[in-house]
Amino acid sequence: MRRVDAPRTRRGGRGDRLVRWAGALRIGAVICLVMAAAGIRLPLPSRSRSVALLIDSSAAMGVRGLAEERAAALGLVASLPASDRIRLLTFDEKPRLLGGPWTPDEATAALRSIPLGRPDSPESQGSDLAAAVDMAAALQGDDHPASSAIALFGAFHPTTGGLTSLVSLARGRAIFTLPLGPPPELLSSDGLDAPAEARPGEQLQLAWHLHAQKPTGLRWELLVDGRVEVRGSSRVVPGPVVIGASIGAGEAGYRRLEFRVLDTNGLPLPSLTIGAQVKVGEVGKVLVISGDTVPSPILAALRTQGIAARGGSVSALPASSSGFAGLRALILDDVPALLLSPAQQRALSSFAASGGGLLFVGGPSSFGRGEYFSTALEDLLPVHTDTRPRLFHSRARILFLIDHSGSMSQKVGGESKQEAAMRGVAAAIGELEPYDEVGVIGFDSSPSWILPFTPVSKLGDVGSVISAIPEGGGTDLSSALLAGIAGFGAPGPTKRHMVVLTDGFTSSADWETLTNTLTAADISVSTIAIGDQVDETLLKGLAEAGGGRYWRAKGDRIPEVIDQETLRLTRDLMREGSFAPTVDVSGAMTDGLAGAPPLRGYLVTTAKALARVWISVPVPGSTSGDPLLASWRWGAGQVAAFTSDSGGRWAGAWLAEGRANRLWAQLLRSVESTAAQGGLVVRASIRGGTATITAEARRPEGGSWSGLRLSAEDSDEGRDIVLVERAPGLYSGELPVTAAGLHRISVRSGTDLSGETAVWNPGAAAAMGAGPDRAVAEELARRSGGGILDPAAPELPPPSLGLRAVEALSPLALLALAILLAELWLRSALSGQIAAARRSFAAWISKRLADARSLSGGPYMGVEPVDKGARHD
Repeated sequence: MRRVDAPRTRRGGRGDRLVRWAGALRIGAVICLVMAAAGIRLPLPSRSRSVALLIDSSAAMGVRGLAEERAAALGLVASLPASDRIRLLTFDEKPRLLGGPWTPDEATAALRSIPLGRPDSPESQGSDLAAAVDMAAALQGDDHPASSAIALFGAFHPTTGGLTSLVSLARGRAIFTLPLGPPPELLSSDGLDAPAEARPGEQLQLAWHLHAQKPTGLRWELLVDGRVEVRGSSRVVPGPVVIGASIGAGEAGYRRLEFRVLDTNGLPLPSLTIGAQVKVGEVGKVLVISGDTVPSPILAALRTQGIAARGGSVSALPASSSGFAGLRALILDDVPALLLSPAQQRALSSFAASGGGLLFVGGPSSFGRGEYFSTALEDLLPVHTDTRPRLFHSRARILFLIDHSGSMSQKVGGESKQEAAMRGVAAAIGELEPYDEVGVIGFDSSPSWILPFTPVSKLGDVGSVISAIPEGGGTDLSSALLAGIAGFGAPGPTKRHMVVLTDGFTSSADWETLTNTLTAADISVSTIAIGDQVDETLLKGLAEAGGGRYWRAKGDRIPEVIDQETLRLTRDLMREGSFAPTVDVSGAMTDGLAGAPPLRGYLVTTAKALARVWISVPVPGSTSGDPLLASWRWGAGQVAAFTSDSGGRWAGAWLAEGRANRLWAQLLRSVESTAAQGGLVVRASIRGGTATITAEARRPEGGSWSGLRLSAEDSDEGRDIVLVERAPGLYSGELPVTAAGLHRISVRSGTDLSGETAVWNPGAAAAMGAGPDRAVAEELARRSGGGILDPAAPELPPPSLGLRAVEALSPLALLALAILLAELWLRSALSGQIAAARRSFAAWISKRLADARSLSGGPYMGVEPVDKGARHD
């Protein structure tokens, strides 16, 4: 017979659950006991804080600085509530925990008794803020950042450990800074401006920046490769001081430069010594293309700087990528886009993308006035040349004067010159804004209005209207101009311009009076000469006197020239007057250019989104200026744009002062790429005793070189690191630097690629004489969410409710005992012991009550109970 199990009752199911609960309670009790034995700390809500005091004990503080730090720390501790807990750390080249966590009273006693500095230790010469902050955050690791704070006392001159990682090392904790220490010495060094690279024979312009606290005299010397090359003496006044020197770069190789100040005994002061390394490379090929028939002034300026450059016209510009072989940089000085063929423009783009440097220089025929808009050159530039939204006039009124004399019927490329002109005018009208007005006058021996001034938005088939111009006989330009002047009416806010298209000579007239009339009527004139037989002197002079432009159009380029002239005059392109440039970004491109004399004009452009504007020109009524010098990366190369000219018309004051020579050399050095033909370009900067190294690797054909294993080595200290690839072909890393002085850093790979650079580590001696660096203290406090405290009355903000780690031995032991009692009760209930005890207790109570009742109804020890209802006499 098959056995059939009875279904589990509800009571039985509940019992199983209670058994499982009892087992879970026992496991929980065991876990609590284990955690208690392990010394676990639990985060519990609390308004108390964990405060770490980090005191700079390096030699830069001195005895006076340590005393100031101790006094400020005592003041801060005295302001803390009794519930806060304090740890005390000191640091120089290494951090040390002096004790804690303490109550404020205990911390006060420790600060008064424990020595803070180690003046006799060689380790005390340096300062490592990063290691100190990291140790403090690690000691506070169990506490929530909201319940923790770090108070950092010192001069804020780290000589190792860097500064970039300080905020991340704090792990979300607010850092409150107290800049303290001896005041700066009489003189302090602020840096050396020296080019990283130069060419053989080039003049190196050096500038050493110092800061003086009071008037003083100083003697200094400049050493090149260990030999004194220049000596000098200066009388300085309080404030910034610049010591300049110019030396020859010498032959190819590396030049080690070192400036130093001498004391009264002629010995160098360690705190006032600075150096740099300059790589003198091969003579790079530089080509300067001029848009004019005369050589560019830039050519002579570069040669003055020792730069071997060659000049040429647009015809010397290569039309294929192979033509740029060996060329490191190219300068186009006032070159209009129309002079460059599409193939030449594409070749320029390829040259920049493969690592070459391009510099565009403005002038009357460059950028917007050179019709760069909608060309490959516009794409290359870091600025927009189409400034249509910035018109000075609300709209334009343009009058085309079309010569329809008999000579215009001559065929050119399958159509007559007159037909080509009319086709060009019809196409050019499409470039105008809807609110612009256009008119057409046809003229031979007399003028006639073909199209009265009509808004572009109301024009119908312009081509059919213009095609109605008949072929005529002679040419009388003066009468056509007079008819146009009358048609414009009185001057107003509208831009008024005439475009004359003619192929021949015209009858004589009083041109001087006519141009004066045009000027008085506020009408500008441009002339387009068509054909080979033209009165170029007359047409060119008329355009110059009329404030327009003279064009020479041949063959099938007639429509293109007309279209470009229309584009030119419908845009606000040029500002002339007196403009004081403003240096917006300091760097290799702008060294020594602050305070340059005013310019007399420039071409108006707008910076593109990814461009960097180095120098700008203020614009009245605008919060942002127009770019004067801008640059950006194009592929692997650099492209820069200077919107004033090379000196012929607008930058004459710069030429006269010699400022232009420095400008062109700096711009050329900044845009040209030593990696254009493949190799490594290595750069380095140093801050807080850590050198940040970047290396750009390019293949021989110019493309980015990824997947390399690059290592950087400090040749002077023997340290090395492996660089990490951050982007295709771009590698970087941080290398600790300890010793003061110049450090040569070489980067190599297994593919025979190599490069070298150098950094100057000022070391502890410079930090000792520089005084507290308040700028670093402010930046660190701001980035961490803390603040700068007044050392005279330091006080942290009131604590907020947060989670604080508390020793859990007692709470966990009590919790385990409670869990065990609950488990014991539950198991007793499951075995019926509690129910049996309850029944036994109830029976015992019942029996006691029954006994009490029986006793109350009978005699007790022979005495009858009293009848409460009976009467007694």
